[in-house]
Amino acid sequence: MRIPLKVKKHKNTEELAVFACLTITGEKIRRPVPIDMLVDTGSPWTVITPKEYERLKIPLRTLERASDISQVYLSGHTFWRYLLYDVTLRFRDENGKLIKVDLPLIGVLVPTKKDREVEDIPSILGCDFLKQTCFTFVYNPCNNLAYFESDDTSY
Repeated sequence: MRIPLKVKKHKNTEELAVFACLTITGEKIRRPVPIDMLVDTGSPWTVITPKEYERLKIPLRTLERASDISQVYLSGHTFWRYLLYDVTLRFRDENGKLIKVDLPLIGVLVPTKKDREVEDIPSILGCDFLKQTCFTFVYNPCNNLAYFESDDTSY
């Protein structure tokens, strides 16, 4: 099974980057929301950034602040890291079949101070996602080709 990914210019850097087109659902998410998430193998976590957090309309009071690492730095900005439990990421494989990936938790980044610049920071699909799913990540920048691949048919 292959899940195609988009290779496009990153809005902030104008450099090519890989994005996963998915829909996120969960107990605290009122309606499914489509998101393009930056595939970032340098990030330890999958996180939703402020732009998508606002679209998800999750009351902050219903989220728990991470106790291990509660503050993170991303793109020159400081965020509080909250935890969103029991989410499902829904992808389409190369044949259009719906692939559902259940994750025990993802992070929600909330800026420590108001700053309009954080709105351009994309949500991130991090290494925790790759470890939990055992997907292989393939990226060939010369051909603008990227995808996740798995032999696991349980998805």
